[in-house]
Amino acid sequence: MAINRELRGRIQAAAWQLIEEKLAAEGGPALLEKRFVEIEDEACEVADALAQEIMRLMAARQAEAVSDLGSAGCPSCQRVSQREEPERRRLQTRRGDVAWQEPSYYCGQCRKSFFPSVPDAGH
Repeated sequence: MAINRELRGRIQAAAWQLIEEKLAAEGGPALLEKRFVEIEDEACEVADALAQEIMRLMAARQAEAVSDLGSAGCPSCQRVSQREEPERRRLQTRRGDVAWQEPSYYCGQCRKSFFPSVPDAGH
């Protein structure tokens, strides 16, 4: 995903808002008293939290799109499979843990549970 000028402007505005809220809430040293390494640590902490939330939202939206398809074919025998309760999915990413609800299906013929894939995922 390329970051165009408009999106970069929105990111900058959001960053200023987050900085203001973080400084107001922390009650620690004033901005002028912080060393650059402290500024970097705080920026990484906020950036990681933002990245985790973006990944969680995108994974949840993708799972909803798969779930909206209704039925799913078994990856082994291609028979239409029974939908089960969604399962909590958790991944360890470079930015930290990300969790969401993943649609789950069960094939009575193969006696296997599976998570249906998004067509051409990862391409």
